[in-house]
Amino acid sequence: MALPNLPGTKTVASLFLLVAVALGIAAGAGGVAGLEADANGEFLNETVSVDNSTDSVYVELTNVSNGPLNVTVSGLYNGTETVVNETQIDSPTNTTVHEWQANSSEYDGYRIVVSEDSTATNQSVESISAGTFDETSGGGGGAGDGSGFNKMHALVVVIVAAAAGVMLGDD
Repeated sequence: MALPNLPGTKTVASLFLLVAVALGIAAGAGGVAGLEADANGEFLNETVSVDNSTDSVYVELTNVSNGPLNVTVSGLYNGTETVVNETQIDSPTNTTVHEWQANSSEYDGYRIVVSEDSTATNQSVESISAGTFDETSGGGGGAGDGSGFNKMHALVVVIVAAAAGVMLGDD
């Protein structure tokens, strides 16, 4: 079916197509298969820095499959690593945040390791991140820090903006 030759019709049709493509990309990104542990059995091994404005450190997990995961939080100071918390996180079917109080007078940072449980097999997690919450802000904010905005979202925004610029210039 041909579009009527009205001013702006091509732009409106292009924008509808652009939105459909962007939604398809976003839906595809959300349906990515779960992350698997590395050769050491770890899903995450990340160090976060703390200072006197840091309230807590956290790990955020989405859709854990096939059993609980082990989480080890270690305080770091002057080259020394001290385990301050070990726990198991059950299999949430949504996003779960686990938080631990930070002590910046005792530690410069924390290492957060999330690993497979030795009694379970084929464990996976859809997404995982670690970071800090500040006393004043209540969150880290920014790409890749557990705020929900990640590199895939940024890529979709860039693609949509570029395509919109090209399409809007065609009329």
